[in-house]
Amino acid sequence: MVSEFLPGTRPYRENFPIRNRVISGLSRGVVIVEAASRSGTTITANHALDQNRDVFAVPGRITDESSAGPNLMIQQGEAKPIFCAADILCEYGLTAGPAKPSARPDLTGLTQAQRLVVEQLTSGEKSADELCENLSLPIAEVNSTLTSLQFSGIIKQLPGRVFGL
Repeated sequence: MVSEFLPGTRPYRENFPIRNRVISGLSRGVVIVEAASRSGTTITANHALDQNRDVFAVPGRITDESSAGPNLMIQQGEAKPIFCAADILCEYGLTAGPAKPSARPDLTGLTQAQRLVVEQLTSGEKSADELCENLSLPIAEVNSTLTSLQFSGIIKQLPGRVFGL
């Protein structure tokens, strides 16, 4: 166990976020499976974001309070949606994963916003903020566009919360 607390310290509830800040700092990324919108799990995920670590989340039913945390972090572009452990392995290049798209993806059938984002990413990796600035689009639209492009396998989120083809 890694902790800033001395051995024998009782497990007080208020100490968990402090301990989890250390744990998230030692990790390459964290996975949120279930969490209320305001919970210790979301505190840990926010520590990971502050430490420039990857945050992954398992989407859940929108009617379940225990899915509110992961769903909100996905919606806000703070967490990458995952559906199985293999998704994380692919993200870190530890498996062959799906075939990589060609250098110039097919833009047929994409919305205008999706086409604009893909065209921006052909010149290199960019953050959601850079895309907002370059395209003069609201962050909510950019985040939903990035999520739909990730689901369709056209783009991927890279470490450091940047996106690329």
